[in-house]
This record gives sequence, C-alpha cells and structure tokens, in this order.
Amino acid sequence: MGRQNKKKGLKQLSIDDRLTLQCVLDEILERCTKLPSGIPKEEWQDFLEVNSLLVKVREIEKDFTPDLPERAGKWDAFFNWCTKNGATVKHVEVKDLGNGEYGMAATELIEEGDEILQVPRKLMMSAQAAYSSRLGQLLREDPVLKSMPNVTLALFLILELSCGETSFWCPYISILPDSFNTVLYFSVSDLELLRGSVVLDDALKLHRSIFRQYAYFHRVLRTHPLAKGLPFKDCFTYDLYRWAVSAVMTRQNAIPSPGECAGFSSVLALVPLWDMCNHSGGKLCTDYDPEKDELKCLAMRDFQIGDEVTIFYGRRTNSEFLIHNGFVYPGNEHDAVDIKLGISKSDPLFSVKSELCGKHDLPQSGVFCLRSGSRPITEDLSTFLRILVLKEEPSGGNISEENIQNASDENAQAALAFLRDRIELLLRAFPLSEQDYQSIVTSTRSTPGSRNAALYRLEERKTLVAAQRLLFPLPVSGASA
Repeated sequence: MGRQNKKKGLKQLSIDDRLTLQCVLDEILERCTKLPSGIPKEEWQDFLEVNSLLVKVREIEKDFTPDLPERAGKWDAFFNWCTKNGATVKHVEVKDLGNGEYGMAATELIEEGDEILQVPRKLMMSAQAAYSSRLGQLLREDPVLKSMPNVTLALFLILELSCGETSFWCPYISILPDSFNTVLYFSVSDLELLRGSVVLDDALKLHRSIFRQYAYFHRVLRTHPLAKGLPFKDCFTYDLYRWAVSAVMTRQNAIPSPGECAGFSSVLALVPLWDMCNHSGGKLCTDYDPEKDELKCLAMRDFQIGDEVTIFYGRRTNSEFLIHNGFVYPGNEHDAVDIKLGISKSDPLFSVKSELCGKHDLPQSGVFCLRSGSRPITEDLSTFLRILVLKEEPSGGNISEENIQNASDENAQAALAFLRDRIELLLRAFPLSEQDYQSIVTSTRSTPGSRNAALYRLEERKTLVAAQRLLFPLPVSGASA
C-alpha cells in the first residue's frame, strides 16, 4: 500500500464468468450453511468438495484482488505517523526477524515494569470507528455484521485499504503482512498433517465459517443498496477477505468502549505498535488508562540491548495459538490436548448419565482438556469420566467429586483405565512418526503451514506422552517385593 489501489474490478469480468462466480458462491453458501454431520470422514470429504469450489472462485478472481501491503521501507513513515498522533515509544524499535517476520527489540536496557508503549485510541482501528465510516449504515442494518464485531473490523480494514493514501490508517495498513500463517492459508496437504487431532475439527470449522461469510458478503455487496457506493465493492475477492480476517484474528484486542458502541461495553480494535510485539511466556502487562484514553504496555521482565521484546498473549493452548494466531509456542506451560468424549445413546444408563451431566453442567458429548504439567486431569474431565464409566446408577444419585488423579475408589480406577486406553489410542492415531514431524519442522523446503502443523503435532504428542508417564508409570523392572 502507499498508493490508491486502481486494479481493474470484477465488473470487467465476462458475463459468463460473472454468472459462474455467482452460481459457485451460491453453492458454497448453501453447503456451508448446513449443519456439519459431526462425522470426521464426512466433514473432511465435505471440506475437500467445498474447497474445490473455492479453487474455481479464486481462479476467476485472481486478477482482481487489490495490491496488498509491502512492508519493506514503510517503517519510518509508520513510526512518524504514530508519534505525530500521540503515541509514545520507549526503549524499543522494530526488528527484522527474518523470513518476513518482524518484532520489537530493546534499544537500551529495559527493566521489568518499564513502560515501553502508549497508544491513544485515535490510532486504533476499532469497530467503533467502523460505525462512523461509510460502512456505518450497512453495519447497523445487516444482521450478521451487527452480531460479529470481528467481521465488522475485517470489512473496515478492507474499506481503509481500498482508500489508499487517503485513509488515516494508511501508514499502519502499509506495514501489515501481505499474508499470514493462520490455518486459512494452509493447503490441503498442510491440513492433512492435523488428521487424528481435534484441532483439525477447529480448522475445518473456521474454513467453513470464512467460506460462508465470504459468499454471503459477496451477495450483500452485489445486491444491497447500501453497498453501492463502497470503494471495494468491485474488488472484493476471497483472497482479500481471507487476508483481512487473518489480520484481525492475529491482532485484535478488546478495549473499553468510550460510550455505548452498538450496544457493546467493550470494542474490538487493531492496536498499532502494540501488535508488533510477539508472544512469549510470562505475565500480562498491558492495561488501558481510561483517563488518558490510551493503551499502555509495560515490560513483563528485564530485556538486554538487542533482545526481542515480547509480551504475554494470555493463557492459551497451542491449538488456540495455531487456529487464531498462526503460530505454535513450544514448551507452552498452558498447553492442553483436546479429547472428544460422549455418552452413547445406546448406553443402558444413558438417561441416568445424562441427568448427572446436567447436574454438573457438562454436555452429554463434547471436548475435554488434558493439560500439560503435573495436574493434567481437569475437574470437568474427571467428572465426565466418572459418569461415562458407570456400570450402575450410583447410590444417593450422585458421584464422588474427588479428582480421579488422586482417588482410589473403584469408579475412579475405572475412569483412569478408560483414560489410559484413550491416550494410547490417540498416540497410535498419529499418521507420522516423531522423526517425520521433526524433519518437516527443520526442512527448508517445508511451507509455513506444514511446519506449523508438524510442530503442533509434536507438542500435542509431548503433552499426551507426559500425561501417560505421569498418570500410568511403568513398573520398575527387577523391583523386589
């Protein structure tokens, strides 16, 4: 970015291509609006079929996506824009980390608690600002946009990108990446590396959602009277929408609303400068000063000159980082493996177990966490396993609430045995060996998607093996009685 986008628009498509595009998008919208089957093989096949339709869409649209940002050489203008509009930057500067990645680096010694960034609301691209833009009236009328502030923010980003240098946020948009490592950029072969993991369900769910949203908004921009004057109406492509959604997913932050903004007490925003800080383990050191109406970022630990200055994004698992942030954090102390469990409707005790689940605010089937560390069995997982393995209605109509990790009662032992077998099944279900995943991670020929997927599987396996060794240690060979 740095000039106004003047690529030819979709209006210049032939009539046949336009009709084909509309028909294919209508089919995508219809297929992605239906509830998924819940059967992994069927959902994977459905994804492949819809993705093949999307390939047709992208082929038709390939010459119409506006120029996306080129970051090189834009940093000085960006920092000048930030400071000119009230931001304060202390002790840090942008650092090229290689492979198109950037971060913040210390220019002098930084001590824990030192203030490094102050970013006023004026600089933030927020859903509130979107309501004051040319999108405002459409945002107030469209039912999807009214209920999804993250989508609102993505369309606002597209609007400002299409305005080129006339946009107030041009210097900020100019330093955004032109692509991301979110699962939306994964190829089919990248996604196949996730097969056997619950995270693939999350990835496919996100793809379905973005396919559906794109097809829906393409129709809105084509038919809604309020969309007629929008500058991106004729250059709205899937690649553009994927880029904007990924920018928002990887950078959004909730800030306090200065007043009632479309009924929300907080508002989603993209925060320049602050979103240049990458993640590492630590503690939350970002706050919002309501009096000065600005975001403040403090150093979470000491940093030496030249060190990359990182912040803590919060207690997130690697599956959350992979899906929403586009990276995997090795050694994540807050990591967990999701396990799908459910009570069969053919179970003779189905009604009893369902009632017990209701008493404990648990679903009859769902996803439960096996955490890393010394306490892998969460309370929800423990309670559900106790219910799942019941052979008869419990006396008194309830079960023990003691975590099965510490318990010795018969019900707890049966629950642990079930968990042991499930962990073994999950480990056997990995399609590749640990060495194969390591090779993908270290190979210079690997795509960012395959590298992230392989790294995720390594971390997932590590969590499962650690839990297995902690909960079910092998007997010491040769031990005397």
